[in-house]
This record gives sequence, C-alpha cells and structure tokens, in this order.
Amino acid sequence: MMPERIDRCLTKQSRKSPPPRKYYYIHTKMNWTNAQQYCREKHTDLATFKSMGDIEMLKPDFNYIWAWIGLTDNPKSWKEAMGNDINSWKWSATGETSKTGYQNWDVNEPNYAFGIETCVVMAPNGKWFDLSCALLHSFVCYTGKKISEFMYFIN
Repeated sequence: MMPERIDRCLTKQSRKSPPPRKYYYIHTKMNWTNAQQYCREKHTDLATFKSMGDIEMLKPDFNYIWAWIGLTDNPKSWKEAMGNDINSWKWSATGETSKTGYQNWDVNEPNYAFGIETCVVMAPNGKWFDLSCALLHSFVCYTGKKISEFMYFIN
C-alpha cells in the first residue's frame, strides 16, 4: 500500500534566508522509526521546526490528529542526572538540539512517562507531546538538500 501524501509548501522567506522547507503530511500510520526511515528515503527527514511561525504556517493546511515530528531523546544522556532534561531532545535531521532554542511542549511535557516516551508527536494545536516510539501515528516529512551526515541545506 502506497502511503498517501499531501504536499504543502511554506512560503515565509527573506532575502538572507534559504528557500522555504516543503512539508509532506503522510496519512499512513507508522511507528517513529519507520516514519523516519520513510522520510529519509522519500524526502529528507521527519519535520523540524525552528519557530512557531513554521508551525503556524503548517497548521492551516494540514488535517491531522497526532503526527510524528523529527524530535527524539536519548535518556542515557540525562538518566544519571536529576530527571528528564528538556534540553536533551534532538532533531533527527541534525542530531542536535534546537539552534534557535525553540520548543513547543504542552504543559507537563516532556514527562518520559513509564520510562519509554522518547519520541515526539505534534497535536493539531502545534503543541508537542512525548510518546512511546512504538505507537502508530501519521507523520510529517520535509525536503531539503543533505550537505553532510547530520546537516541539511534547506531548499
């Protein structure tokens, strides 16, 4: 079965910024790992967001309940410290935390419930929730041009 894809392009751009990202909402439900693999094979990676502006431009065009985005955590990076470190969440496309510091967690998130919530879904209001990576959800991919193993030039 071929996943259903809806193409939407964000158009916010300035002279100094690279061309906008192009997002693809995939209706097919997959776990986070399979969604990431699909996005990397067909596009660039699971969606990344630098600001609320990205999400605001995305929301009107997308009709979804919950959608995986490219944010994940490795509890080993903070488990020996004092609880969940909100700054340990990394974008799958870069393997890095947000360069802009942008986060859009819902209240009491991330909470690492049951010790298994290390992947992120976005709700229709744009808020982020950590969930088990094994759950099945729709997802959002984006396109960009890979320039190194963990860095992408967005075109």
